[in-house]
Amino acid sequence: MSAKFPDKRARCAKVIFFKAHAGKSQEYGDYLRATVEPIDRRAAGDGALLDMLTLVNNSVNDHDPSQPWTHLRIFLFDSEAQRAGINPVCARIAAELQPDESVLKARKTYGEGLRALVAELDVGVLG
Repeated sequence: MSAKFPDKRARCAKVIFFKAHAGKSQEYGDYLRATVEPIDRRAAGDGALLDMLTLVNNSVNDHDPSQPWTHLRIFLFDSEAQRAGINPVCARIAAELQPDESVLKARKTYGEGLRALVAELDVGVLG
């Protein structure tokens, strides 16, 4: 992925807010780095997205329920069509990286147990 963010070719993005469960923020971050981001990097390398970035809310105490999110993921795309096609591409890559369906399902269940989805937005990029 690019060393510069945001990618100037980006025309739209997907923004996803997650909130790690109490006491799970570090564990969720580790899960993202080890399990999810390799899929995202491969998707970018395959041309399915331009770039991605994960932000961590540093103002969050792991047990502070007042904060709306702990992890914010931003995916940049060159078109709405590219954005619309990302989920099947990532599912295909995940299956290629982990062909054992039971292990893949267990990893997904594990990740979902670490956090709650707060919001997912499809947005445009000013440019």
